[in-house]
Amino acid sequence: MFDFMSKYVGLNVLHPGGLKATADLLDELQIRNNYNVLDIACGKGVNSIMIAKKYGCRVTGIDILDDSIKKAKRLAKENKVEHLVTFQTADAQKLPFEDHTFDITLAQAMLILVDRKEDVLREAKRVTKQKGKSGWHKQALT
Repeated sequence: MFDFMSKYVGLNVLHPGGLKATADLLDELQIRNNYNVLDIACGKGVNSIMIAKKYGCRVTGIDILDDSIKKAKRLAKENKVEHLVTFQTADAQKLPFEDHTFDITLAQAMLILVDRKEDVLREAKRVTKQKGKSGWHKQALT
């Protein structure tokens, strides 16, 4: 669906609510500098990089598109945060991480792109620490 939106509709970013929605979500999550954060469906890594810069925490960004991950890695290097941010190609419906790995898991505007939303939510819960938090862009859940 994202490829279709990008190629035929001309949208190369799906981000309802824009940066204000991101800022509101991050405020609610109360991220700390010692946290390990997973950014699900990170796209080109803009939000992952912003989180690392703002909070000084470790961020892992995953996306199903190899091309997006390549762009994210370049952007992290350009922003000099490659020591805080890692990116890898992965499917949100089957995350390649151990149980209870992340203090925070978050995603924005990605649930509208997957058929098996329950699998994505279950996986995010599985990789989130017992007392961790999971944040989802509110408009994506409607």
